[in-house]
Amino acid sequence: MSETNQNEKGDWKNREIGALWLRKSAAGNKYLSGHVETAEGEGIEEEKTRVIVFANKDKKNDKAPDYRIYKSEPQQAAESPAAEKPSGAQGGNSSEEEDLDVL
Repeated sequence: MSETNQNEKGDWKNREIGALWLRKSAAGNKYLSGHVETAEGEGIEEEKTRVIVFANKDKKNDKAPDYRIYKSEPQQAAESPAAEKPSGAQGGNSSEEEDLDVL
């Protein structure tokens, strides 16, 4: 591997603040879940915040976001990932959910 490619990889690794995984609920709805790492300054320990991302079902115009990010709350074993969805994010398979495949 060239030195330039290694430097670029190192730069991206240093800039990474989290990761997301594409998931599918028991009802067949697609969403992203993962974590974001935060630290306010040098010498402060990084903290991982678990997040979940849903397509914005209430998008009415181009200025509205395509996706909404929420803090993920711990699930109980019997709960399904669909139970984590806020009331505005519920719904069947829509074109917005299918767009997650593009990510």
